Amino acid sequence: MKKVLIIAFFFPPNSTIGGRRWAYHAKQLHKNKVDVYVITSDYVYDNKHECPWYNTIEGFENKIYYLKHSQPTYILNMKPDNLIDKIKYRLDLMKARILKSDCVYDRSLYFSDSAYKKAKRIIIDNDITNVIVTGGPFHLMYRISLLKKELGNRLNLIADFRDPWTEKWNISDEFQAKQRKKQDIVMKLTDIIFVPDQNLIKEQINIWNSCQKKIQLLPHGFDSEIFNYMPSSRDFKKWFYAGTVYPKMDKEYHLLENILNYIEVELFFYTIIKPETEYPVFNNRNLHSLGAINQKDLVEKTRNFGVALYLAPDAYKEYKTTKFYELVNTGIFILYVGRLGEVSKYIIEHKIGFVIDVDAVQDVVEITRDLNNAFNCFEPKPYLSKEFSFENLTQIIYKNLL
Repeated sequence: MKKVLIIAFFFPPNSTIGGRRWAYHAKQLHKNKVDVYVITSDYVYDNKHECPWYNTIEGFENKIYYLKHSQPTYILNMKPDNLIDKIKYRLDLMKARILKSDCVYDRSLYFSDSAYKKAKRIIIDNDITNVIVTGGPFHLMYRISLLKKELGNRLNLIADFRDPWTEKWNISDEFQAKQRKKQDIVMKLTDIIFVPDQNLIKEQINIWNSCQKKIQLLPHGFDSEIFNYMPSSRDFKKWFYAGTVYPKMDKEYHLLENILNYIEVELFFYTIIKPETEYPVFNNRNLHSLGAINQKDLVEKTRNFGVALYLAPDAYKEYKTTKFYELVNTGIFILYVGRLGEVSKYIIEHKIGFVIDVDAVQDVVEITRDLNNAFNCFEPKPYLSKEFSFENLTQIIYKNLL
């Protein structure tokens, strides 16, 4: 029987989206008779709702090790509002800068050491060959990669980059250099590198050409048991958005506000809107802010909407996220608002929605006219094959296990 140890800072019962990818892969590996062990943190701070993918751990829950997350005060409480908390904030930040000066805001900063020690013990005690570490947070990836130095070739070490690390950051040259040194070590020590997007693969190969043979595509997937194709209501006057309200998207929100003022639609926002990210559009009479919603409830509500709004910040215009694959597989009309990239290109080529390029000078009248034409031509159907289901994607992982 193959054995694997998965190390992830986020994992059920935490409902943070960062834990979703490997929760589903762990479930499928277990179904494929792999002996699955997991090291994760006990961090459930963001767990406002029941974890939608909690049932993925059934069958191997007794092999999940929850370690103390040890996050400092300045991360857990970034805006202290009383004197005692402000003092704790400053003291913790000072301590972190003295001990770990390269990335004090990495959530796994202190957790990584205990995860390293626990991983070494589990590997030795259970004769485990395969170890998978996923990030971010990225200090965890760096720390775990050092196991290869200590345990050598007995270890089949796999690094999973759910997001870009130093490839895309807009940071100071000094900080970039320190983080790049860490990523260099991860790239060189690991045996296999999983990346969810072809564009990120190209960027990594451009920087680490010597690692080209070990970099493999492992796309984000969807749960075919939940996100099966279902005909939407085709009521194109009912729109919804589910996800993060991103900051620094003034242009997109302003354009959305103009559209809502011009045409009669209702837009339902399922998200946690924080004061620092609020924009005038959220005061529009046609926009209903309803707070966060869990995965299963969202799927049920999708049947009642005609349009799924997809707001794309610059960092994600080239990358197809988990949310994108889920929306596409439901067959709903996708309205993309953002700058052009691989995601908008996919929508146009597959005729699954409409793209509004915020960089193009467009009149709202023209936008709404073209949008209505797109509604009239839209033929809902499932555009993703089972190729992107977790059942199939996990086979990529299985083939790389020893």
